[in-house]
Amino acid sequence: MAHVKRLIIILVIFLVGAVVGGVAIQRNLIDWLLPKQQVVVDERIAFIDEVYDLIKKEYWELLFDEQLAGLFQKALSKASGEEITLPTSDKSGVKIALENILAKQESEEVKNALVADATNMVLVNLQPFGRSRLLSEVDSQEILNSVTSRNPDVNYFETLAIEASSSSEVVVNNFMQKQQEVARSQKSEEEKQRARQVLERAYEALDSDAERFRYAQTGVESSISSKNLSFDIYYLKLNSFAPTTYEDIVFALKAVPPQPKQTSLVIDLRGNPGGYIDGLPNVLGAFYGPDTKAYQFLKQGKKTDLETKTNKIIGLDQFKKIVILIDQATGSSAEAMAASLKKYNVGVLVGVPSRGWGTMERLFSVEHQFEVGQKFSILLVQNLTLREDGIPIEGSGVIPDVLITEPNWQQELLQYYDSPTLVTAVRKMVEQ
Repeated sequence: MAHVKRLIIILVIFLVGAVVGGVAIQRNLIDWLLPKQQVVVDERIAFIDEVYDLIKKEYWELLFDEQLAGLFQKALSKASGEEITLPTSDKSGVKIALENILAKQESEEVKNALVADATNMVLVNLQPFGRSRLLSEVDSQEILNSVTSRNPDVNYFETLAIEASSSSEVVVNNFMQKQQEVARSQKSEEEKQRARQVLERAYEALDSDAERFRYAQTGVESSISSKNLSFDIYYLKLNSFAPTTYEDIVFALKAVPPQPKQTSLVIDLRGNPGGYIDGLPNVLGAFYGPDTKAYQFLKQGKKTDLETKTNKIIGLDQFKKIVILIDQATGSSAEAMAASLKKYNVGVLVGVPSRGWGTMERLFSVEHQFEVGQKFSILLVQNLTLREDGIPIEGSGVIPDVLITEPNWQQELLQYYDSPTLVTAVRKMVEQ
């Protein structure tokens, strides 16, 4: 009897399994036979979704959903011309509101413009105001050209009427000849000044064999110029920061070798707006060597040490008295460099407080694109740079050791370095 019961139970289980399995097989067969429904994704909604997440993750300041959604709500209201209320103060609420707004628009062109305008409004209103923004493909390329020291609109070989294979002697002779031509021309003084600046930029880009070769291959200009100021003073002018700046220092020291008796160095950061801050650990490595905590970033309440990655440049070792010049136009990466050199007592900072542009912006690509023939990118403030005392450079600037606005600044510099020739050379430069 027990045997019969077990057999019945097994049969019941088998039948139930067969029915369930049959349903599963039947459903799978139906799914296979029927065409799959395509999920239509509005790339504009996906774009906003991606930008929202990007800001939350990468923006330097920690934002709560209420804050970020509030920015989008105001931007959507302004872009659409109607007061928008979010159903929820988060990303979902922003997307629902945007769907409702887009449904009211008549054309794709109007919809695209509305999304682009709203996105840019959100970015521009992130602090510091105006540093972050939506970029077109043309805008992005211009920034990349600037950061990498490329100017596709200028050919410096043509400017100096030389070939890539020309010798340094030919470069010098043609540079001097072109200068004389400008001086004899009938141009206005303003036009002559602009022409001289172009010639000087061309000469700085091509005055060594290595730089001419690199320019011919890549179009990258030198970010540095150098010269002997006197028998005991060497001069390095950093015009900007590029991926090649460390290499440019090496080139500069080879193009104009320091003289044996030169123990003083002037590093001129005046007018340097900054540039490629990712390369700054390499540049500072020229003075410190590798694995030195050179400066700090601040992001969402956390500080990060940036360490040097390169070896010391041997040619810099002979300089025992170093002056770093800064002014109100010294910004961004140049300020971070000045603060770092001050922190490690590499030299004495001379000038006036720097610009106080203490942000590091990064260019982010966006996967979801919504406009045919256009590719948007996001320029976003990712970090704040910190001074040697841990205070953000943004809004504060870097304070010189010697303020040239003080009446006795030359005597103060003499207390650092007992070198009247160095103080005189610095005075002449700041008075120009």
